[in-house]
Amino acid sequence: ATALNHAVYRGDTAMAALLLESGADWRTPHGFKDNVLGTLSWASQNETADNPGPADYVGCARALLEHGVPLSVFEDYHFALGVPEFLDGVRLGR
Repeated sequence: ATALNHAVYRGDTAMAALLLESGADWRTPHGFKDNVLGTLSWASQNETADNPGPADYVGCARALLEHGVPLSVFEDYHFALGVPEFLDGVRLGR
């Protein structure tokens, strides 16, 4: 997995944003043949106590959108932990 995948898996918004600003590509596939949105989907639905990260999956979704990931791409995935509500707000212009 890429550093961006690891940051998003942990829900580390600051690191995800830094990596995206530095040129990380959200489309780069990881070992499960998906991109970072698959990582965000899985992590937000399967949060575990052994994840040492901040678990800010809404912040990671925001960072991905702010760095060029089209909103329409998110529609191919399922999310939890506030991400769906955040994305609905973006769709509605909130």
